[in-house]
Amino acid sequence: MSERRSLWRKAAFAGCGCAVVVALAAGGLVAYNWRAIGNWLNASSADLMELAAVQRAVVSRYRTPQVHVQLLSSGSYSMKEGKGRSAGTRLVVTLTNAPFLRGQDLNAAEPQAREIALVARAAMRDPSKAPGVDVVLVSQTGIGVTFADRHLYRFTAEQLAAAQAEGTPSPAP
Repeated sequence: MSERRSLWRKAAFAGCGCAVVVALAAGGLVAYNWRAIGNWLNASSADLMELAAVQRAVVSRYRTPQVHVQLLSSGSYSMKEGKGRSAGTRLVVTLTNAPFLRGQDLNAAEPQAREIALVARAAMRDPSKAPGVDVVLVSQTGIGVTFADRHLYRFTAEQLAAAQAEGTPSPAP
């Protein structure tokens, strides 16, 4: 009986010892990389604040609560519509059931999409972070089972600069 207790205690002690060694190793790695981790957290926080500012600008301009904003790099972005993978980092703004789209064909909404891209890009502190802006307009219907019609509009920084220079008329929200 005492041998069983002794064996059980040895196994428990060995398991706890392994857990302590792993915890110390993880703590050492975190301490060694603390500056890099802090820089990454600060950069991520700044990006999130910038995306929140873009979302607020689009929501207040177009009076639609269903706005989703993302900053995606080429490694994480692929869409069946359009050209597939994009080059560089892109700002993706998705509006679902925007009031100004009621009764309008999404394929003919390019002027509105361009205006949304201009508003989103203007809300960024550093527009050079996202040289391209993608606007996804979604018309969703149904209760329980939903049906969605999506259309993607891609704009480069050059296209947006040209549209801003020519004074693109804003859509009536």
